[in-house]
Amino acid sequence: MDKKKILIIVAVLVAVLLLISCSCSGILIWKWNDLKDWVESLSEKSEDNNSQTEENDDEEDAEEDDDNLVYGTYEIVVDSTYEDEDEWDDVNFCTMENEIPELTLLLDGGEVSSDNIDDINQEFEALFTAEGFCEDVLDSNSDYPSGDLYFEGYYEIGLNQYPFVSIVYYSSSYTGGAHGSNIAKAATFNVLTGNRLNLSDLFTDDGSNDWEEVLWTGVKTVTLDEWEGYLYEDTFSGQTEPPSGQIWYLTDEYIGFIWNEYDIAPYAAGMIYVEIPFDADFLEDIIKSGGPIGVLVE
Repeated sequence: MDKKKILIIVAVLVAVLLLISCSCSGILIWKWNDLKDWVESLSEKSEDNNSQTEENDDEEDAEEDDDNLVYGTYEIVVDSTYEDEDEWDDVNFCTMENEIPELTLLLDGGEVSSDNIDDINQEFEALFTAEGFCEDVLDSNSDYPSGDLYFEGYYEIGLNQYPFVSIVYYSSSYTGGAHGSNIAKAATFNVLTGNRLNLSDLFTDDGSNDWEEVLWTGVKTVTLDEWEGYLYEDTFSGQTEPPSGQIWYLTDEYIGFIWNEYDIAPYAAGMIYVEIPFDADFLEDIIKSGGPIGVLVE
């Protein structure tokens, strides 16, 4: 029962008591009118309080919504699209399950073009698709009864801090032979421009020192130290800068580098990877001010 109805019932009860106790009609009429004014004033106060409560609830909801946004009014949402298929032939059974990242952008304003998001999603599709895997593998293994063939792909979000998003993608597959294979890929984008970032967007020369040489000298030292026993001192022989196609990604604390199986180590080592924190001594003087890492460490 709402407050207004309760107040009216109370008013009626008071009026009955007054009728019983008062014999003077003039006084009774005066008391009744006074009582009506009092009840109406209480009702108005109740409505004002309800209205204020609703306004406060709306403000709290708005604050909760703001807590879910990245950098105030923008949120990069990473969802998934899937590729699934089962195929058979006379000798093999093939399965393929693949997860591909798909971006949407929640925003209050028109600062970011939806075309940029579409372009990024098209690049993700091209980089991480496994469409046709079973058909291609079965065609090439039609006379090889090697058992079940498969492909499984999934991704992890390294960084999702507006306007940067960094995705690491992993796949595991078996296409026949002694063992399967595992492959990593990565891509980092600026959603404001729609551009895929390069290492040159993150680092700059330190005076007379070339950033590529400084970076790669540090990365090689860390990698050889952490993977001692799998790598040789001359593993990176002749490399003075990051090789073309080097796999890298960002988090909010470090830059990661990945080498796939057989890239620099035997299959038994698996993937080789290192995580270089942004406060590493050799990065200090080559981080580009205003670049992704520069923004993250500000």
